[in-house]
Amino acid sequence: MRVINQQTVIIDQPPAYISDSKDCMYVQYNDGKRNFRVVLLVPFQTTSMKSSPNLPIEGATLSARQRAAYRVMFYSINLPRRLKLQAGIRNSELAQLLKTHGAATAAIVSACNPAGCLLPASKNKARHAALATAIKQLKLKALPAERKAESSADTAEDAYLVLDISGAQAESLLTEFDQHALLWCNQSGPPELMLHPLVRQKGPR
Repeated sequence: MRVINQQTVIIDQPPAYISDSKDCMYVQYNDGKRNFRVVLLVPFQTTSMKSSPNLPIEGATLSARQRAAYRVMFYSINLPRRLKLQAGIRNSELAQLLKTHGAATAAIVSACNPAGCLLPASKNKARHAALATAIKQLKLKALPAERKAESSADTAEDAYLVLDISGAQAESLLTEFDQHALLWCNQSGPPELMLHPLVRQKGPR
């Protein structure tokens, strides 16, 4: 891959990843040393490339540092008194909340910023609404929630705490909305990250 200028890039290799999101179109390449993301400012036809089963999502190259960032991310449930959660830290109030709703499990999932690609607030709002629709189609109940990176300067992302969700249903939301991870919860242990299936398969780079 040769970068001529900001408008011209010569690519002579197959892509490592093609974004599935119509909101954030890009193609990612790897030259053996670094990853390159080419953001597409105009739509393009990817039918033939997308049909290949060997094109992993970007999450498959999630680094150990990026994984660590997800583990220290804060999650909150918007109850009358906000309940804050973090992966690996047990919370008795969460267990009581699940018992109150008769839910053995739950997951905090967001549809914002697919595959780590920052989107305008209007597009994230539309994706959040689509997530609400997907949850209703699964016939599950949900409570409003948020997730936020450890840095206080980062903006919180809208999310939902989806009650009594199965592992397969949670994984389907991850893949449908192109998310690296969600927070998996149950009554008996601390909440833990559930990674996109291809992230788990590939491991950290």
